[in-house]
Amino acid sequence: VVFDFAKDEKFHPFLLAGVGGAQISINDAASGGTAFADDDDFVVAYQLGAGLNYDVSDEMMIGISYRFFGTPNPEFTGSDGSTTFDMEYQSHSILLGITFKL
Repeated sequence: VVFDFAKDEKFHPFLLAGVGGAQISINDAASGGTAFADDDDFVVAYQLGAGLNYDVSDEMMIGISYRFFGTPNPEFTGSDGSTTFDMEYQSHSILLGITFKL
């Protein structure tokens, strides 16, 4: 969901939020030469963000935005098949973009 402010102005600040799913994987993780995990988990994911677009012309706008993406704790099984552990996944992104209006 995106909420766009000031649609009739040159500058367009916006807020966004979303909920979905994410496949989080640990591939061939090892420590000191000893394998400890190779597993994945599908979990609920969420995203929050804000940004600012600017109308360069009637056909084009440029913008910058920030996005935070995260998941609750995905759970993994260790290489021994019995040890379980969880972790947290989060990412922060700053995006620059050009939008062409057709």
